[in-house]
Amino acid sequence: MILGALLLSATVGAWEPPIFVDGFDSACWMPGRTWIKRESISYGVYPAQRLNLDTTVWDNVWGYNDTKAQHPKPWPGVGGAAPVNIAMPAAGFTCRAFTYHAPRTGKFSNPSYAAGPNVSQDIVTRAGIHPTPGCIANDVPHSDANLVQWKGTTNNPTGSCNLRDGTTYYVRQWFTRPADCTKPNCVMGSVSYHD
Repeated sequence: MILGALLLSATVGAWEPPIFVDGFDSACWMPGRTWIKRESISYGVYPAQRLNLDTTVWDNVWGYNDTKAQHPKPWPGVGGAAPVNIAMPAAGFTCRAFTYHAPRTGKFSNPSYAAGPNVSQDIVTRAGIHPTPGCIANDVPHSDANLVQWKGTTNNPTGSCNLRDGTTYYVRQWFTRPADCTKPNCVMGSVSYHD
């Protein structure tokens, strides 16, 4: 258990393989938090929702930007997609899988219209390890500020999450301090931009 916790908190260098690989369970494990696997999502400021979605995969979240489309647009999804969970538990977190394909670049922002507690976000490998130091953004306010930025090159590993072609990653997002959500549930959103 201690070894697992140490591995999950470690950060490795660019392109260095994880020490162990065992899928969603280790990538999406966060001590003291509850993984929210199904959500009802609205987009931007619109009240209509997609109900009870399996939100463990990228396409079901950032593959839409409204409630009318019948099928999600595959990774990297819809540019400017703005999913909002209006009932995220204070100690909950999301974890969404995607497989990176070069040479795409992109970023997430924390939208001002969500107006919830500050958010942290990271991109991890199957072993719950950050590929580079730029794969985590801590305590980001809802002010349209950047969360994690990502790209498929090894330069600027502290400013962007450097991703490897054909590799599966997991985007996790959570309220930095659960106590800042003064109700049982709060609003959590993100906007995904890509080239």
